[in-house]
Amino acid sequence: MRKGGISMKRFKIITMDFVGIMFVFAFLIARYVSAVSIIDSGTSEPANPVVGQEFYRTDLYAHEIYDGQWVRQDKEVRNVKAFGAKGDGITDDRAAIQLAVNSVANAGGGIVYVPAGTYMIGGVGIKMLENVAIIGAGMGKSVLKMTAGRAEGTHLLENDSFFNGNKRLIIADLTLDGNKANQTAAGLTLIRFAKVTFSIVRNVELVHGRQHGIDMTDSNTDNLIIGNVIDDFGLGSVGFGIVAITNSHRNRIIGNWIRSQETGGGVTGIGIDDVTSGQPGISPSNENIVMGNTIVNTGIGIMIEGSHRNIIEGNTITNPISIGIQVDEGQNLIAPIDNRVVNNVVVGPTTGQTQYGAIHVDGIGTVVENNSITSFASPASGILVSNISSGNQNRHIRIVGNQIDNTGITLSGAGILVKEGRDISITGNRITNIDQAPGINLNLSGDITYLRIRDNYVAEITRQIGIYVADSGFTLKDVEITDNIVVNVSKGNPAGDSGIVVAKSTGILDRVRVCRNRIIDDQATPTTKFGVLLSGNPTNVEVIRNQVAGTTNGAVSGAPDGV
Repeated sequence: MRKGGISMKRFKIITMDFVGIMFVFAFLIARYVSAVSIIDSGTSEPANPVVGQEFYRTDLYAHEIYDGQWVRQDKEVRNVKAFGAKGDGITDDRAAIQLAVNSVANAGGGIVYVPAGTYMIGGVGIKMLENVAIIGAGMGKSVLKMTAGRAEGTHLLENDSFFNGNKRLIIADLTLDGNKANQTAAGLTLIRFAKVTFSIVRNVELVHGRQHGIDMTDSNTDNLIIGNVIDDFGLGSVGFGIVAITNSHRNRIIGNWIRSQETGGGVTGIGIDDVTSGQPGISPSNENIVMGNTIVNTGIGIMIEGSHRNIIEGNTITNPISIGIQVDEGQNLIAPIDNRVVNNVVVGPTTGQTQYGAIHVDGIGTVVENNSITSFASPASGILVSNISSGNQNRHIRIVGNQIDNTGITLSGAGILVKEGRDISITGNRITNIDQAPGINLNLSGDITYLRIRDNYVAEITRQIGIYVADSGFTLKDVEITDNIVVNVSKGNPAGDSGIVVAKSTGILDRVRVCRNRIIDDQATPTTKFGVLLSGNPTNVEVIRNQVAGTTNGAVSGAPDGV
């Protein structure tokens, strides 16, 4: 039995995994927050620390994962100023902070504390080691800032072992500043992880980065990225606020605030990707959760490419230039499987053009459910099911319970636009105030079979059709259009359009059923021409038990096989 495109067995596994991971992460966070509160109380260091002297406490606890078990360990806390860091916004403090990190790691792990101040970081940046937490006094207080003129490919913080990876890293309560205005190199990232597991980035402000805010490149698993602020990242059309690439699984990206200030339109808020550019291979990133994030002014808000069983839930995306949420096959042409896009809010730009749509999906088992979509500029669609080029036809896609309202915006795509697929269900959606585009539109670029359009409410459509189904030169068969309500279409068009149109072109249109729909025009001057219009003399079309009221030319036009 399946639930929303994911088998019940898989859904239970993902749910149990999420609850378990969040529990242990919450436990760890509580412990290190307690430790930082002790540090900030002034009991962990003298007022004037001596260069080279180490200060630490052994009565603090951190928790580590060993083979899936949490083990209590006595941990040390060491202040970077005890290693010679100045925090004066002038001195390059990289070497001093690295000494503090190395010292804590050599002692078996613990906390590197960064007091308030601005610490300039040059060279290759800070290399993080296993079991080490770098914790500051809070956003805007403890600042790690790149020195000017950093070399290409250097980062502010990254784990030490790119090839072997590291475990149990924490970065928290800091500001990381990429000093963007004083850099010439493009590839400068604020945090880069490779093969990192069971780690946390929490309550960190990441600003003015020339490329990515947080780059989890290559096989990062079971990490928590929570409550961070990422602002002014990327360069022109290149960059991610947060990205997990190439075999990166079960990461939780939760409650972050992300904004781009680039005008190129190519930067992405959050990306879950199957491949690092230029490194071909089958490498999907699976079972990640992207939840409760706010993303503003990016090219793409959230992108899933060539990856499986990811959940995008409860995010708010405002003013995306190209796409709000995208789930597609990616560079490796791997059809994404069983991804869920649920309970998100997407608000499009009120000026200019949005190139594709609020939510743009393809793949197998994709679920788009209970999302709210408003104000998307031409030529976008509210929800677009695009054609897939990997040889795998879209299958088992569910578009359920979404609200699409485009008051005041010209939309030349559709409220919901489907290009091709097999077993597509469009059910229980509310589509209102669409201008110059149908509420639901099949504009085919491939075959569609087993399409269900049921229980949708389509109303106040300006100068266009409510529901439009046409073969467009391809095969369209086994279509049910049932139990929909269509109200006041073709507004502002004296010639009028019809509530539901089934059109035969040069392809194959077969076994279409239009049943139990209600088509109503209650305007003072009606503009709905027919309730149901059959165009191009289609055959094997059944039109029965529909209720039509207020149309100018009657209930049905054409010659259906049954009325």
